[in-house]
Amino acid sequence: MFNSLHASAPYNNILRAAVDILLDSGINLRVHHIPGEENVIADALSRFQNHTATAVLPSLKVSVFQPPRWPLGATKKMIPVAGPSRQPTREPWTLERLVHERAIALGSALSESSHSSYSSALKSYLAFCKSHCRPVEPTEDTLSFYIVYMCRHINPSSVQSYLSGICSQLEPYYPLIRQTRNSPLVSKTLTGCKKLYGKPVARKAPLSISDLHKVVCAYESSDNLEDLLFLTQLLCGFFGLMRLSELCWPDKKSLQDWRRVVLRHTVTWYDGGFTFLLPGHKADSFWEGNKIMFQKRNDAVDPIQAIGRWKSDAFKVYIRKNPVLLHALVLGRSLAPATGPGPT
Repeated sequence: MFNSLHASAPYNNILRAAVDILLDSGINLRVHHIPGEENVIADALSRFQNHTATAVLPSLKVSVFQPPRWPLGATKKMIPVAGPSRQPTREPWTLERLVHERAIALGSALSESSHSSYSSALKSYLAFCKSHCRPVEPTEDTLSFYIVYMCRHINPSSVQSYLSGICSQLEPYYPLIRQTRNSPLVSKTLTGCKKLYGKPVARKAPLSISDLHKVVCAYESSDNLEDLLFLTQLLCGFFGLMRLSELCWPDKKSLQDWRRVVLRHTVTWYDGGFTFLLPGHKADSFWEGNKIMFQKRNDAVDPIQAIGRWKSDAFKVYIRKNPVLLHALVLGRSLAPATGPGPT
């Protein structure tokens, strides 16, 4: 159509937009057709057969092209500017600086521990593709075959976590991978493998107040600093609902992050309790921090009843339906009345 300047109605807008660009740029364009047998890569890409193109040229990188809206029929609109900008004049960056700064931002989107787990999942997927002679492109067939294969070797719940890491790592190269991951074929394959090879969840017995009393009685009179630090971590973690990563310093240097460390100058003591600032945690995506407060209670009010604002003993029905609390009841573990500190 470029040689004849004649096209059917659906392609007229594209042709006119291309001609406008050629005229404005002073480009002389000539289009010559090459048979698909002599131009295998271009022929495969035009038919969306990316795996065929990458098989011919393994170093080929395929990116998604989003054409401008106005050649497809959208009207051009000028953005009105209402007066001068209040922003100060800033020095523009070079393209290399922009790419560098963007790379740093993308690298900080995930924590080091999550990135390490996702990288492990990606290595597992790449090893599967290599050993089974399949293209790396995450098609529905490849992902479903990967699920079936891995579920015979590890827990299907772990495979589900692997898929999240694979999607996160391959999304820059295959933007539609999450859509493929959520396709009926992949989702139903994973569901079927869970039913066939799923294993019961093994939960550890939860800590009770009685357990804490035993630990306090064993270490409260100790002169060893390590014992007192362990006791402090245990009580703060239990009553403050804190994670292990928020209480300990990892041995692996790549996982050590000072932004997650509770600093001593943030600890504030007051009559009957204390507070400190938790600078960052897994659920704090904006690094705003949270203040953890501990207040001594001398009453025997059940914390579940107080937090849920239950006016009667109906909250005990909730306890019997909650899997974690029910697990403690089944094992016959006594829950002594709380007399120590608790979260507020």
